[in-house]
Amino acid sequence: MPFENKELSRAWKIVFVDCIERGEPWGVMTRFEVTSPDGKTRSIRPVFSMEFVDDYFHIPGDQNMSHNRKRILQEKEELFKRWGLVRIEELLSKDSLEREPKITCKDFKWAEKIEKGHLQLSSQQEGINVYVYILERRIGFK
Repeated sequence: MPFENKELSRAWKIVFVDCIERGEPWGVMTRFEVTSPDGKTRSIRPVFSMEFVDDYFHIPGDQNMSHNRKRILQEKEELFKRWGLVRIEELLSKDSLEREPKITCKDFKWAEKIEKGHLQLSSQQEGINVYVYILERRIGFK
């Protein structure tokens, strides 16, 4: 469904760039390019604490921990992308877009709601890694 011109003038374009392992204390970083309705682009990098990643995915603290983190990152990249995208949408709705929003263990319930589909993306997907967010279309909880 195409946007009306009036809506397009208030649309934010969010492009997922990648998801990388970052190291202590922030284990994973997702990177997005966010373009405001006035055409200004900035890089937003939601980061996930090492503790969040290890605890959320029940990664055992053994000699294979690093290997297990890399495996989880590869297997769950779509989930990290969704978490990062929802965090960016939340910041946009509050008009407080910070460059490196943090996701920590205090965000477990929030993360579970997204993973289980109880908290939906408000953005409309326009391409493989391209999303359009319009504040007035905020969906949120089911």
